[in-house]
Amino acid sequence: MAAIYINSGGVNSAACGGALVTPRHVVTAAHCVVVGHRATNLPPSVFTIRLGDHNLVRSDDNVSPVDIPVVKVERHADFVPRTFKNDVAVLTMERPATFNKFVRPVCLPYGSDFASRDLNGYHAFVTGWGTTAFNGESSDVLKEAQIKIWDEPECKTAFQKEVPISDVYLCAGDGNGRQDSCQGDSGGPLVLPDNGRFFLVG
Repeated sequence: MAAIYINSGGVNSAACGGALVTPRHVVTAAHCVVVGHRATNLPPSVFTIRLGDHNLVRSDDNVSPVDIPVVKVERHADFVPRTFKNDVAVLTMERPATFNKFVRPVCLPYGSDFASRDLNGYHAFVTGWGTTAFNGESSDVLKEAQIKIWDEPECKTAFQKEVPISDVYLCAGDGNGRQDSCQGDSGGPLVLPDNGRFFLVG
């Protein structure tokens, strides 16, 4: 799990989450790396990636996080801010991360197994330091929630007033509003456990 810090006016704030996929690359949401109604990319120099942390405000929690500057920001060329279609970006860090028990990449769902698998009904995990209630306070401590992946008709029914849903979207949630990702968790991973490994599916 990566915390993505953005420097604004000389102050670094944890703004989004991300998933480490190679020693130098973090996948996040495109809306985390743009500004304004024209969705202009923020410059790489405003981003710092924090890896291996659990409590963002305490340094006595027996972990040694590392902060690495970002040198390149790439977002999906067809990102649509209004509907969040193609809401994905990749941040390239200045140097490779060193893997340890707190810093590990997530697996990508390559191969015919994932290409042909229907994920509807599977339970996946979201993680982040976002708010623990709508418009509430952010969490200092990394949280996780297990949520169900929905089928397309369920998703269309739930979001019919907000956005037209097609097969390029993946929907997940507990359906009751009790646990899910929230503000500040944007860009964080939705991972599916499979044979002892975790795969990034959203």
